[in-house]
Amino acid sequence: MARQFVLTAPTVFYNHRISSSRSVKHEPTMTTHFISAEIDLQENPLQLQQAIEAELEKRGEPLRWAVTAVDEASQKAQVEAVVTVTQA
Repeated sequence: MARQFVLTAPTVFYNHRISSSRSVKHEPTMTTHFISAEIDLQENPLQLQQAIEAELEKRGEPLRWAVTAVDEASQKAQVEAVVTVTQA
């Protein structure tokens, strides 16, 4: 089962908290990534959804995803997603 992933440049969000001493403390950094994946078609739509979500969760927390193409000849679904990754 071949899977293909493409990561684009991440978008970085910084969270700052200012304490009473006016020093800046950095919270964990959250980045978003655009992912393109190729997933094998499954027996039914529920199994396909579970396979897509399981694969995306390996890359981060899925914000949204969509099946953008289906190749019936190769029995593959093209999925595009946005996931977030939190780094300490």
